[in-house]
Amino acid sequence: KSVTTSFSPTTSFNAASGGYVWPTPGYSLITSQYGENRGSYFHSGIDIGDGGINGATIVAAQSGVVMRARWYGGYGNCVIIDHGNGKSTLYGHLSSILASEGQTVQQGQMIGKVGTTGDSTGPHLHFETRSGGTRYNPMSEY
Repeated sequence: KSVTTSFSPTTSFNAASGGYVWPTPGYSLITSQYGENRGSYFHSGIDIGDGGINGATIVAAQSGVVMRARWYGGYGNCVIIDHGNGKSTLYGHLSSILASEGQTVQQGQMIGKVGTTGDSTGPHLHFETRSGGTRYNPMSEY
């Protein structure tokens, strides 16, 4: 069973402070935590799934270059952004992708819309953070 928690993102996380901005402005309900045991696999990110989130704006958590902007297996429509220094973010299950591979995006720039593509049970954003290719808890950036 998923544990839902409400997170109150603040505006203090910005490029100047080195932090990430929240990827779903106005939507903060975390419906699945990083590291949940899903039986056959480990949940490698957080799911943000507030009511009414379908079609909501997704923004780049940090500036970078779009490495992937297309279908990616179970992630469905997916965007991956390389932030340099081995760090990247992944945004999964998008209804639409509004960024292009190779494009430089700024922190807070719209990159897609929330959906339920790929292996998804309902509208939500699956958000992952990686360092050197290793997944880590996205909440450590907030």
